[in-house]
Amino acid sequence: MTDDTAAAVKEAKAGRVEYRADKGGCVHVPIGKFSFPPEKLVENAMVVLTTLLRARPATVKACSW
Repeated sequence: MTDDTAAAVKEAKAGRVEYRADKGGCVHVPIGKFSFPPEKLVENAMVVLTTLLRARPATVKACSW
């Protein structure tokens, strides 16, 4: 929800994507549509992963993969 609909629409068109994590720590975020070519889905997935790793707090344990 937002009070500034115009700004929200502008951000969405610019490619802003919100993600959230559940209680178990699983992150839920879309990486594309079924109609996207596989190369674009891989590119989007890599961007999501790098963004999540940058946003990760320093106090969180390191990834094992």
